[in-house]
Amino acid sequence: DGMGLIPETAPDPTDHLIQSRSIVQRITYNPYNIQYRTFDEESTEILRITFLPITVWSGGKMLPSLENINEGIGWKFDDELGVLIINHRDPEVEIRG
Repeated sequence: DGMGLIPETAPDPTDHLIQSRSIVQRITYNPYNIQYRTFDEESTEILRITFLPITVWSGGKMLPSLENINEGIGWKFDDELGVLIINHRDPEVEIRG
């Protein structure tokens, strides 16, 4: 729970799923690519990652990059902290760097 509130405290220099509103059924970490599946279709995740995300996909559709993560479905990346937040409506998610 603490890392979910302060995700920059996650260990460096590896990729970590910090928090999810749904159960994560599987996750695969590869260089510049993370894929995971949530139990619920609609969910929000917080990750600490070591690479710059170029695109984020959910259900085969590219999600938009958002200025404000509260705008809806999409993602926001804080490059200073390496923190990525994703809102999605399909359980299959892929982050590509």
